[in-house]
Amino acid sequence: MNIFILASLPDSLTRFRGKLLLSLIKNCAQVHVSAPDLSKDTATTLAMKQAGIYCHDIAMTRTGVNPAQDIFTLFTLIQLLHRVKPTHFLAYTIKPVAYTESLLSRAKDMRSITKHMLILA
Repeated sequence: MNIFILASLPDSLTRFRGKLLLSLIKNCAQVHVSAPDLSKDTATTLAMKQAGIYCHDIAMTRTGVNPAQDIFTLFTLIQLLHRVKPTHFLAYTIKPVAYTESLLSRAKDMRSITKHMLILA
């Protein structure tokens, strides 16, 4: 299993999804996480890497409403997903959910990127 989790706040990965991430690692999953400025949050990045989780930065503005920035983020996300090739995808918090919904509505076959998607609002 290759799992990709998209968040809008780096520290939410440990505060809200930490137990889930550790459980996934224990069950032999390869876990990738992505959030804006994740590498700048050294505590979160260190905790993730020590657990064996792959970390990826993504250009995303949590509260911005700039359509050009959002389009750039979508293309960046698509490239990252094609590179990681996850079998499962989890998005939570509003921006990641909105991006995922946008990808799903425009993609002819999202299964070409991932087999299972879970979106939490």
